[in-house]
Amino acid sequence: MSQSETERFANDLQNDEALRDEYSVVKPSEIDAVIAFARDKGYEFTAEEAQTFVERNAPRELSEEELASVSGGVSGNFINGNSSTVKGYEPVIDPVQWPPKSSS
Repeated sequence: MSQSETERFANDLQNDEALRDEYSVVKPSEIDAVIAFARDKGYEFTAEEAQTFVERNAPRELSEEELASVSGGVSGNFINGNSSTVKGYEPVIDPVQWPPKSSS
């Protein structure tokens, strides 16, 4: 019927525990069995639509450009003690009080 049906089926599988339990006996590698199960549950999509959905949503390696944009870890101005860019971040060492003052 449409690509949205495969998305609806995938979302329902993810969010509906009872549906997931029933689906657990289906071998995902057997596309005809997946389509028959889905059709029995009221979803209508073709093998080609299912394949397109899988290809579109399969994990993939990041491109060099994507990798460069995320490399370097956490961002923020931690030198001045401002960690507002990272929600929930609590510095192990308070940068405002580092280095510690000697006690002599």
